[in-house]
Amino acid sequence: MLFNSYEFVFLFLPLLVFLFYFCSSRSRSLSATLLIAFSLFFYGWWNWSYVLILVVYVLFNFIWGNRFVLPERSSVKRRVFLGLGILANLSALFYFKYLDFIISTINTLVGTNFPLTKIILPPGISFFAFTSIAYLIDVFRKNFYDCSFLHFSLFQCFFPHLVAGPILRPSEVIPQLDSRDSNSFSPLNFSCGMSLFTLGLFKKVILADNFSLFVDPSFSATAKGHLVYPLDGWVSALSYTFQLYFDFSGYSDMAIGLAKLFNITFPSNFTSPYKATSIIEFWRRWHMSLARWCRDYIYIPLGGNRKGALRRYVNLFLTMFVVGIWHGAGLTFVVWGVWHGLLLVANHLIRSLVSPYAEKSSILSSIILLFSAPVTFLCVMFGWIVFRAESLSSAWGLMKCMFAFQGMSLPLSWRETLLSSLSLEFVAKITFTPHVFFKDFEAVLWLFFGLLLVFFSPNTLQIMGRAQPVFEETSPLPRFFGWLSWRPTPVFALVCAVLLTTCIVNMTKSSPYLYFQF
Repeated sequence: MLFNSYEFVFLFLPLLVFLFYFCSSRSRSLSATLLIAFSLFFYGWWNWSYVLILVVYVLFNFIWGNRFVLPERSSVKRRVFLGLGILANLSALFYFKYLDFIISTINTLVGTNFPLTKIILPPGISFFAFTSIAYLIDVFRKNFYDCSFLHFSLFQCFFPHLVAGPILRPSEVIPQLDSRDSNSFSPLNFSCGMSLFTLGLFKKVILADNFSLFVDPSFSATAKGHLVYPLDGWVSALSYTFQLYFDFSGYSDMAIGLAKLFNITFPSNFTSPYKATSIIEFWRRWHMSLARWCRDYIYIPLGGNRKGALRRYVNLFLTMFVVGIWHGAGLTFVVWGVWHGLLLVANHLIRSLVSPYAEKSSILSSIILLFSAPVTFLCVMFGWIVFRAESLSSAWGLMKCMFAFQGMSLPLSWRETLLSSLSLEFVAKITFTPHVFFKDFEAVLWLFFGLLLVFFSPNTLQIMGRAQPVFEETSPLPRFFGWLSWRPTPVFALVCAVLLTTCIVNMTKSSPYLYFQF
């Protein structure tokens, strides 16, 4: 079931909210059981057979963590059992996500003809696999919250984070389930949750889905080996960059908002990443729960920055390599992870070399400040081209087209407009063709609007800062945007009602989230 579907908005969510608060006034265990049941129904909406996979994950990890990894056992045995538990979680992930990729790679390299399993990837399996591994490691490290099976099941299955994150820790959520306040109705939490859900839905339905209209033409054409002109390539690349931004940002907002409806606070997962002035900062703002997970369970156990600069760079690279593989089974995802690994290494290396000089020169520091954000954005955008492309060759083909290696042309519909403002001799030197996909200024206007939003407007968590929507303290709104600061007033309720109505009207065709099958 999708958050941006009529079934969810008009049936699932209202019914669940009503029943939850009806049951919570009678029994906290009953309300928790209700949330688990509805979460399993939510997950099974696509394919009921995959509910069994989720149930097995929950049963296995709870039993394994409480039976074999508990601190009462000897250190050696606990390490062995921890390793086996992690291996079991990764084995299931490998079978569903990577087995066909491995088979097809072997067939290509060796010339064999092993049949593919053609297994449909269960939605969100990467997310609840990482959540399960975090639980086992936290139990092993004695950094865990002793909980009942009921609360562990709810922590694992809770529908807002089930299929696309954020990746939660047991210590973040389970203590909230034991709180008496978790079952009492809070007008502030409810209004905050509905506002966040509405803003996230608006990002998805109105912004991300409209940017998606300009993405497919160029990517599909280059995948087929067709010629794409520079304007087409840039529009598609930038449109996908914004589509992914508003799609994932919108889902994160909706997940946080939905959890708030049930008095559960999630960690932040997305805070204006395109405003980052370095790749280091980008990964502190983009998919923050994944970045934290990789830092705590991969980078630091590898040695982090404690064993010298060279080892630090190797650890960074290996961590991003894992991030690339986690996102998908394909060479494009591997190369995307390698690209960000190299960028992080280069970022740390350049910072260590340039920082001493920048501290002494205001001119140099000003130049770095001026160009750091645009350069970071372009590096991220070219990474997204590889991430989105069907193959490395089509990604490379699109990049070549973007820099006019295959010819320069403008839309034919632009000719008359340019003639009215430029000389005939200048316009005569330009090639116009009707074969350019983007024949009007609509795409350019959308991209201009997207640039304004991602670079100059406050993010949702800043707007909702008064209600403390996440664990972390949100950065304050810039003074100019103070009027946007959310308050539980009739005016803001009316604005949210208008936005929600706009989304519902435009929700005629539900489109899945880009992070859905990771």
